Amino acid sequence: LEKDLRLLQQVYKVYLDHSTMVNDFSNALWTKFDIAALTKSAEDFDKLVRRMPKDTKELAELPTFHKLEEVITSFKTAVPLIQQLKSDAIGKTHWEELMKIASVEVGDFDLKKMTLNAVFQMQLHRFPDEVNEIVVTAVNEQKIEGELAKIDSGWRGMSFMPNGMRAYKGDPQNPRAWVLMPNEEMKLMLDDHVLTLQSMSSSKYAVKLLDSIKRWERSLSTISEVTDAWLIMQRKWMYLESIFLDSDDIRLQLPEEAKKFDKADKAFRKTMLNTKDNPS
Repeated sequence: LEKDLRLLQQVYKVYLDHSTMVNDFSNALWTKFDIAALTKSAEDFDKLVRRMPKDTKELAELPTFHKLEEVITSFKTAVPLIQQLKSDAIGKTHWEELMKIASVEVGDFDLKKMTLNAVFQMQLHRFPDEVNEIVVTAVNEQKIEGELAKIDSGWRGMSFMPNGMRAYKGDPQNPRAWVLMPNEEMKLMLDDHVLTLQSMSSSKYAVKLLDSIKRWERSLSTISEVTDAWLIMQRKWMYLESIFLDSDDIRLQLPEEAKKFDKADKAFRKTMLNTKDNPS
């Protein structure tokens, strides 16, 4: 009897220690608890319970010990799900979806106040496929958000005139006009981002971010159209300028066209000078 009592005490001590560990973690806030520490604790108890019958063979025949094994193994098998849910990609809206799956009332849900125990109570292990789909969706949404952030950062740091403007004919300090220099960097980034946005919009994980994606597509389309129109206008002005300002004979032969060009020339040169003086 005394020997059986010692065996039961040994089992009870491990059970009590494990329960204390679980309770300590359960009361911790979801956003604050250390998932690595939880994982290590679960693994340590699993190793301990596996070693116990090797050190004390009589434990293998004790029903209470097998119950202890079930408790510890059950907890350890739940840890991977917790690791999965601890992803930074899972936000408030994803948790609300998880709560609906688990038939838990959302109410005034506050992620900052949620405890690990609240997650345990959801028993999300009952819905592995649904949980996995939400997690995968969250991770892919985060990737798309990251790509959108890169696009935003790229254009915030992009200069419309990285190479400035160059003097066109005449004195370099007081030229006939100023014209834009080529901006290959912007062109390459524009093409790259357009393709990236097209790929994003076709993803099934982009549903919640479609407004941002479409807004960027419109913005880049505007940039492309304005840039192309500007350079086309500049090329046409350079072509006509060489005709009407370098040849008096042509101005005499085409007086009406010369007047129209002079008006357009004045507006173009003023616009380009303002652009040079106020590049932002």
